[in-house]
Amino acid sequence: MNFLNTVRKMNFKILAAVFMLSLFSSGAAERKIITLGSAVTEIMYELGFGAELVARDYGSTFPAQTEKLPSLGADHKINVEDVINHKPTHVVVYDRRGTYQGLIKKLKEASIRVTEVQLTNSVEQTKAAVRSIAKEFGVEKKGEDLISKIDNDLKKVQGYVKSKKKSHKTIFIYARGVGTQMLAGEKTSAEELIKLAGATPAIAGFSGFKPVNAEKIILANPEAIFLFDSGLESLGGVEGVCSIKSFKFTKAVQEKRIVALDDRSLNLGPRIGLFAMELAKKLHGDIDPVKSVNE
Repeated sequence: MNFLNTVRKMNFKILAAVFMLSLFSSGAAERKIITLGSAVTEIMYELGFGAELVARDYGSTFPAQTEKLPSLGADHKINVEDVINHKPTHVVVYDRRGTYQGLIKKLKEASIRVTEVQLTNSVEQTKAAVRSIAKEFGVEKKGEDLISKIDNDLKKVQGYVKSKKKSHKTIFIYARGVGTQMLAGEKTSAEELIKLAGATPAIAGFSGFKPVNAEKIILANPEAIFLFDSGLESLGGVEGVCSIKSFKFTKAVQEKRIVALDDRSLNLGPRIGLFAMELAKKLHGDIDPVKSVNE
């Protein structure tokens, strides 16, 4: 086993050396960027670097042209050799759960420039991520322009919300079929988006995500249930959600206020204001509650 590990390390070092030699021998000034994390991928496109991206992670699927890029897989399944084979000069990483740390270490050992972005569940961290990336790539003015755009989007949401008299008590459910339903608590991106949309989080008392508890749902009696598009589909659509025991006695089901957003809506990337507006309008019935808007 030790022999095999030694061989693997040698192979990686050889691959890294060949990669660096290829850059220097070509006098490469061309920038080749890999993004890992849908929020940073969207930021890179917004800052004007879309044409310089050569690969991305599985979850980066917006804007549409992103899907033409090779996919390296997701999280811990991404192989360092696959990354190096694309000969990147830069790798921009959003590492929410720490799953990329081993990969980042190896990329740095191969002298690849890595920009780590620490996004947490707040608008301010979204702006900080934009500034960090813009500074790294020398486009600070574009970064501030993008932040201004985000602020303007959020101001529009605030204006819309002020025009309404109701703030719906709302929960977010992460669902992957009836057998997998997780309820979002405090300090989550779901809570942040609910607040930005002018709604009131119906659940308190715990952080992160926990399995759905029927008693807790019934006591909270949410007036709206918010899911991902894929989550709603996995539960059999609106009628499927309404038939689930945990939800069927809530005001949300009685009033059929079941809303769905794109699966990337909680990434808190540069479209955060657009998703907040979509959620707000769906909660108030001004647009179709389950039709995709920000694709």
